[in-house]
Amino acid sequence: MENASWGIGQLIGNLLSGKFIKYCLFFGFLGAINLGMLTVLYFLGFGLLYPALGCLAFTMSAMIVCAYFQNTAIAWYAKRTESENIKAISQQSIVTNCAFCEKENLVPIRLDEENKYMCDHCNKLNVVHIEAFSAQTAVPLEGANPLLRYTDDREALYAAAKEKLENESRTES
Repeated sequence: MENASWGIGQLIGNLLSGKFIKYCLFFGFLGAINLGMLTVLYFLGFGLLYPALGCLAFTMSAMIVCAYFQNTAIAWYAKRTESENIKAISQQSIVTNCAFCEKENLVPIRLDEENKYMCDHCNKLNVVHIEAFSAQTAVPLEGANPLLRYTDDREALYAAAKEKLENESRTES
């Protein structure tokens, strides 16, 4: 029962909102113009058919014009919201060390701006440089340390790779 009362309350809130009132005023204004046009044209001797068709055409054209302006407003609002979202997404933070005192600072990062910041500890100006690079995806070799970079354990990596290739060639034949 709570959901029903909440639904009714929401319905009443929507009915009292500005959109409902605007639409009622718009259609009331259109109806008054159509009734006035229909009455004047009827008394001028045009009958009821042609004035009714004219009123229908007027109503349809007014609705098309209103829909155009409403769609334009929606597109403008969507574009503005999208640019605000992109701005919010592009602003992120990282923890980096000061170049002078080597203490950590939380720095806001934006990809579309130069990233300068004042150190919280020594009050000196720093700049964050972001380096981006591409890498191929790879499956780590069995027994290889994934944190291992180019070090003296190259022979162990070569041996593991050679052993894997030999195992694959044995299974194929």
